[in-house]
Amino acid sequence: MKHRRFTIAAALLACGGWVVAPAAADELKLDPGKPIKHYTSNSNDGYSTGRGMVFTAQESFELTGLGLYTKAESTPLNATLEVYKIVVTRGNVLAGATLVGKGTGPLRGPLEYHNVDLDAAVNIEDGASYLVRFLYPEAAQENWFYDFDPVRFGDPPVDLGLVLLIDGTQGGNTGNFVAPPIQLVYSSGCKYTIKKSKAKGGCNTCPAKGDSFSSGQDCEVVEDCDKKVKGKISCPGGGNGFCKIKGKRSSCG
Repeated sequence: MKHRRFTIAAALLACGGWVVAPAAADELKLDPGKPIKHYTSNSNDGYSTGRGMVFTAQESFELTGLGLYTKAESTPLNATLEVYKIVVTRGNVLAGATLVGKGTGPLRGPLEYHNVDLDAAVNIEDGASYLVRFLYPEAAQENWFYDFDPVRFGDPPVDLGLVLLIDGTQGGNTGNFVAPPIQLVYSSGCKYTIKKSKAKGGCNTCPAKGDSFSSGQDCEVVEDCDKKVKGKISCPGGGNGFCKIKGKRSSCG
């Protein structure tokens, strides 16, 4: 049985009272270590068919959103985010791929990273490969890219710790020599393995025994986390009711 992961704003019984622990988040720029360049202005520059990054996960984590470095002060970019689990990392990486996450939201503002949430957190599996990408029909005021390509420039995969960065894509294919400046937004903090879970008040989507959740409690090492937690969490699928859970400390980060 494959266990699930949840990123939840949870009410946890700790230190003698109920406390609210919002889910924390970290960001990882998919930066190949090369200069980022301003390529075009007032152009869609390939985002209508999607521009993305290919990576292999080097540990498991929960992906909650993506960010794109762009300038869109005058007109918002109505972006769609897509996350694919892929079986090939060169050429047409969508061949045999499975869509595992999606989200929509506007990109608008000065030149910086603009984040958009996924509709639901995606469990990124250690050792698996993924494509993350942005699509939108509008023209951005400025489009910035990395010159990053194993074929044209001989660039090797880049070890970013959490992931191994492999290549950039346009239209789901790595046959281009630029890569978009994308960052991963992922949950962090204390993680717990659920030992008991009970639905209350009509909730039908409570975590099961063996699933994990992120409390959002800050930590640097696992010893910073409470050994055990218990309490109520809102129904992960929304709607009425809640879940009563008990969990045991599993990891930090």
